Amino acid sequence: MVLQSKPQTDTSALEARNGKDIQGIPWERLNFTRDKYRETRLKQYKNYENLSLPRFELDKVCLLEFLVLFTRY
Repeated sequence: MVLQSKPQTDTSALEARNGKDIQGIPWERLNFTRDKYRETRLKQYKNYENLSLPRFELDKVCLLEFLVLFTRY
């Protein structure tokens, strides 16, 4: 026997304004609040950024810095 679940529906703008989570996360059933989860996530999240130079240029910079450090000792 195959059980069919009720399909998820999109959250409307009105529902979001009234406090419904737009991803459908049932925060009231979890052991932590949305605010507490967000606070924890922001503390642990690593923000990645695009490279400032092409990879081969960064390799040159790293090599030069290594050579400068290596020749000091």
